[in-house]
Amino acid sequence: MRFRGENPVYSRVEYRADLSDSATYKGVASKTLLMLLITTLIAIYTMTSTNFDNLSFTSILGPLIVAPILGYIMVIMAHKQEHLSFMYALLYAIFEGVFLGFITLLVSLEVGNVGISYALLGTFGTMFGMLLVHMTGLIEVGHGFKSFIFSALISLIVVSLVFYFFFYAGAVSAQYGMGIYATIIIVSIALSAAYLLYDFNRISEYVNAGASRSHEWSLSLGLMVTLVWLYVDLLRLVYVIMRKR
Repeated sequence: MRFRGENPVYSRVEYRADLSDSATYKGVASKTLLMLLITTLIAIYTMTSTNFDNLSFTSILGPLIVAPILGYIMVIMAHKQEHLSFMYALLYAIFEGVFLGFITLLVSLEVGNVGISYALLGTFGTMFGMLLVHMTGLIEVGHGFKSFIFSALISLIVVSLVFYFFFYAGAVSAQYGMGIYATIIIVSIALSAAYLLYDFNRISEYVNAGASRSHEWSLSLGLMVTLVWLYVDLLRLVYVIMRKR
């Protein structure tokens, strides 16, 4: 059996069923946990080793720009070279750990560790909440749902780019700009939660269809990408809210 994922993260992967060595929920979960552990350890190392007294443009450019770009490249490569997806998935976890560690440190310096706790609780709370919704079947993830969230993502990207252009061009005041910015973040958080539900549905489809165990890495990577997206947005929201106090 041959089938293709529809998630933008999965879309480059062709899955082949191999009932003698099939993917399992346990396998996907264990690989996701491993990626989360690596990302967390790298993030902690980045936070503890960063010295803001000696920061240069190059040292800021690396974790804020280069690391997430490399992470995105790892996602693309993982779905072009399936047999090396485990390596690219682990490299993605490392690069995202550098990125998340740096931005987490920046936010914590502004709003304190309590704000970081809110973002973490929100991320994992949303994940388990969407997992519960998936398991109970409260929301049907059909073709209409998939088309809607994909269209919503494209629209969100376009609106965000237009907003940033007008804001930095001075066409939007700071007061109204922050309100619009917060609204964009909230919409993005809701969309990332919807993509979590989509990810869980796709994992179920592939496991039930007998996808090869080797593709557990690709499924875990797709889920990891959504979790990173959600956490970054929650960090942004916490920053906006707590900075106003």
